[in-house]
Amino acid sequence: MTWDPVRSDYLITTSRDKTIKIWDIRTEKATTVPTDFVTMYTACSPDGNTLAMGNPENVITFLDLRKLKIEGTIPIQPDDAYEISWNPTGDLLFVATGEGTINVYEYPSLKQAYVINAHTGTCFCIKFDPKKRQDRIGSLVFLLLSLFSHPKPARSLCFQILCHWKRGYLGGVVGYQRADLPPHLQQALLASEDNWLQL
Repeated sequence: MTWDPVRSDYLITTSRDKTIKIWDIRTEKATTVPTDFVTMYTACSPDGNTLAMGNPENVITFLDLRKLKIEGTIPIQPDDAYEISWNPTGDLLFVATGEGTINVYEYPSLKQAYVINAHTGTCFCIKFDPKKRQDRIGSLVFLLLSLFSHPKPARSLCFQILCHWKRGYLGGVVGYQRADLPPHLQQALLASEDNWLQL
């Protein structure tokens, strides 16, 4: 699920039933958009106009949230795509991959801009600093949290996090590591399959 960054009363959810639902939390009613695929992860553009959706076939599909129509796709073959995130200005889309890279695409042209060699293991998480100082990319294999500068990606800090392994994965309901950044970026909050959070 993801919140509409512009219309704060709108929540966007996905399901295994191959639908996207746009909820108006004031009325508790939803607009349903059928798709041809199961959506695994989503990211809403900063202007609230576009929803990027990743599916198990490693294709990212873009939905125009105002017209409720598909406007394009990007295949991420041969890499496994794990999470997507827009940069704060909405002109770049970052895709975390199973190869340890972050693939960066221009938007709306969907041309690949560059690749960040982030880790030697799978990258599961991307979050941007609200103050636009750096983006934060988390890795699964070596349990590392890395901070990268942006727009010129260069690793500026990398440190180990403490999590327990369960079924070979970190992470929430779907087995991925999740993290969030508070506005002041003095701390990072991480969640795993453990019954506790790390701050």
